[in-house]
Amino acid sequence: MKKVLSAIVSAVLMAAVGCAFVGCSSQPGKDGVDGINGIDGSDGKNGASAYELFVESHPGYDKSEEEWLNDLAAGRLADKNEYNIVSYGRNYNGTLTSGTASSDGSTLSLDAAVVKLNNDVIVPIGSNAEWEINIGGVLSNGDASAEILTSLDKSVNGRVYFGVYAGNNIAYLGVNVGGIYFNYCWNVQGSVIKSAHDYTVKYKDGTYTLSVDGGSAIRFSKINQNQDINGALTVSDAKVASAELNDKIRAANGQDYFAITAIGADTHKVSCKLKYVDVKTSSIYTYENMSHHPLYGKTVYHLGSSISRGYANGGVSFADQISALTGSSFVKEAVDGTPLVGPATNSYVGRFDSNLKNNLSTDKPAFLVLQLSTNDFSQGKQVGTALADVTSGFDTTTVSGAIEYIVSETKRYSPDTKVLIYTCAIKDSWAWRANYGQFVNLQLKTIANKWDNVTVVDLFNAKTINSLSWMSDDIHPTGHEYANHFTPAMINTMVGLLKA
Repeated sequence: MKKVLSAIVSAVLMAAVGCAFVGCSSQPGKDGVDGINGIDGSDGKNGASAYELFVESHPGYDKSEEEWLNDLAAGRLADKNEYNIVSYGRNYNGTLTSGTASSDGSTLSLDAAVVKLNNDVIVPIGSNAEWEINIGGVLSNGDASAEILTSLDKSVNGRVYFGVYAGNNIAYLGVNVGGIYFNYCWNVQGSVIKSAHDYTVKYKDGTYTLSVDGGSAIRFSKINQNQDINGALTVSDAKVASAELNDKIRAANGQDYFAITAIGADTHKVSCKLKYVDVKTSSIYTYENMSHHPLYGKTVYHLGSSISRGYANGGVSFADQISALTGSSFVKEAVDGTPLVGPATNSYVGRFDSNLKNNLSTDKPAFLVLQLSTNDFSQGKQVGTALADVTSGFDTTTVSGAIEYIVSETKRYSPDTKVLIYTCAIKDSWAWRANYGQFVNLQLKTIANKWDNVTVVDLFNAKTINSLSWMSDDIHPTGHEYANHFTPAMINTMVGLLKA
């Protein structure tokens, strides 16, 4: 009976959406009841069901048939989605929760306002996604600064937003990580922002662009944090900058989407005039409406030295930022200046044995994040050799042996714990950089390939916009650099492993 109902619901819903995404074949289904239109298949012909055809044409879709029916009913399977947020300057699809709103019949005027949308606008950022946001309006008074569209109206960490700032001559798409606003900026003259113009933000082929009044599309030109224009980074490759922004958005949301939920936010109330706001996106069929981040409630162990501890940021590192952003808990075993090699008390090995190992079997952390220490190289410790066929009896007086010992003991005490070994972003001027890089590209790869519970988060070789100007010295990140690269890279790797 369930199959029959499934077939009938599929037929009705597909007719309603015009079968745009699978094609309206009338071939009968398996067992005579699963056909796309419910036709009896008793003649022996076995055709694929609507669900099977959809999965075949959308390989990334991994949900059950029941979940597929729910997605179909919710409109998440259409090839294209359109959202009207503000229409004709008088109708807005939301509830005013702060400030005032009025209309003269063609323009909606907002004064210190926040409008909570009645329906979330789901925006994809995957490699094949396409979308555009169209805004017609004029900012009023002051420096014409506003976060016009936001993903979170009542909190900051993890918020995605589109805004303009005449004082800095920019429009920007940004995300807050660790309490830091990272703004990816397009150059737009303040005089333009303060007068009536139409803006179109587009995402296509992995790159974000902006056009004003239908003019030529422009790409990101700079990245600033907390609107510090003097410390802004120049963007030489807009595609790399777009990928970095996506990494931050993905880390904040735990998937390849963000949801626009409001005009303005409690911390950035909006005073502006809007004629229209609409969004058009490609399919959102893999979007998950999650109540919590995928890392929520997970426990993460961190073992390292000054970079894991947060030496240049008052003891706050990516470990703290990951927890705050995702709702995970953590144990940070990190002491400045210590190497991996043991068995000295202040080595990673010594502190792992004393402070972490015996708790693994009870805490069962989802992850152990292990820093590839820079101290071993600056202190001239022996590198050693990682052998593919050896799984015990490691020489912990060498870097390779110390890493493998920690990995093997973690696997022994908590088999489901995944080990992330992260390499450090290091300036070219650091004296031991070449030796460190050689180990990363040779021995560390051998170790990662050997153990099935090991993943390398390689920040040493990462291709990024040159954010090393946000380092405090040759090797120590500031809070901005943790949030810029370390934290998103860690979160996205963890989420990927959970979903694998």
